[in-house]
Amino acid sequence: MQQRNRGARRLAVDGFGRVRRTARLGAALSETGKYSVEGKDSRQGYDTWLTCVNETYGGIRVGDQRYRAEIVYYEAPRIGGRPGPCGAGPWP
Repeated sequence: MQQRNRGARRLAVDGFGRVRRTARLGAALSETGKYSVEGKDSRQGYDTWLTCVNETYGGIRVGDQRYRAEIVYYEAPRIGGRPGPCGAGPWP
């Protein structure tokens, strides 16, 4: 699949030249450390939802358009050994 840039919007194009719109969601998970079991369980739940939405419903409907869902995972920040507040960076 190719990527095309149009201004600030990035469009994915399939092998037939059709535009595939994507709704990208972010999730902070603890996949290492003390809370890794909970983080991996959460990821499994997100992945199950993602498969269901994309395969069963054809993506997320916004108005009269459908967008293929995508989740970007990243390690949840920790501050002093405890989970950081929402929006906190990986800095101490």
